[in-house]
Amino acid sequence: MRILRWEFSEKFSQFLQWFRSISDKRITFYFTDEHPNPAARGRQAMVEMNRDRAWVYIRRDISSSLAEENAAHELTHFALMEMGYCYPVLIRGHEPLWQHVVSGILSWTSDVLIDRILERFGYNNQEYQNLVWENTMNHLKLYPKESDPGVEEISNALGYFYCYHSTDDEKWKAMKDLYSTEDKQAAATGERIIAIGAGMDFSTREGYCLFLKKLRDELELEEIIGIQNPETGSIE
Repeated sequence: MRILRWEFSEKFSQFLQWFRSISDKRITFYFTDEHPNPAARGRQAMVEMNRDRAWVYIRRDISSSLAEENAAHELTHFALMEMGYCYPVLIRGHEPLWQHVVSGILSWTSDVLIDRILERFGYNNQEYQNLVWENTMNHLKLYPKESDPGVEEISNALGYFYCYHSTDDEKWKAMKDLYSTEDKQAAATGERIIAIGAGMDFSTREGYCLFLKKLRDELELEEIIGIQNPETGSIE
C-alpha cells in the first residue's frame, strides 16, 4: 500500500481493516510540514479528527517502517476512544500549564495499550520504543537535574512509566540507574505509577478507566483532572 512517499506493508492493510471495523472515518495522509500550525511540523507524527475524517501527519524524513508504525500508532489513539476507553481532561478553570500533564497521562499510559494492540498485527514497536528511550536518556544526560515539583516531575515520571513497559532489561537498568542519580524524585513518582498498574489489568476498558482514576488520585490531581467516560458521557 502506497502512503505518501512510502510503501507500507500488508500489516498496515490488516490494521486498517481492524480500524475501519471500529471507525467509519475517512483517512487522509499528509506530511507534517504541510500542517497549517508551524508548532506541529516538528512532530514525528500526529492525527487530528472531526466527526467524519481523520488527518494523519507524518514527518517526511523518517524511515518507511517508522512512518508505518507511527501512522498505525496515532490512529489507534482514536480507536481506543471510539471503543469507549476513558481519557483524562483538564477541569475548567485550571491553569493551561496542567494540560501538559493531561496530554502526558493520555499519551504515555495509552501508548502501553497501543503497543500491545499493534503487536497483534506483527509490529514489534521497537523502532519507536528505542527512539523514546534514547531521547529520554539523552535529555537526562544533557540536563542532569531534579525535576521541578508538579508538572515537570509528573511528566517525566510518566515517561519513566512508559519506558518500564517498553524496554528490555538492559535498557531499563541503564535508565533506572541514570534516573537514580539525576532525577530521583521523578523516578520515585514513576515507581508509584508502575505500582498502580502492576496491581490491575488496565488493558480492558473498565480496567483502564479505573487505572486512570487511581493514577489521578495517587498524584492528588482530583481537583485538576477529570476522567471522561465516552460510554456514559460523564466526567468522573
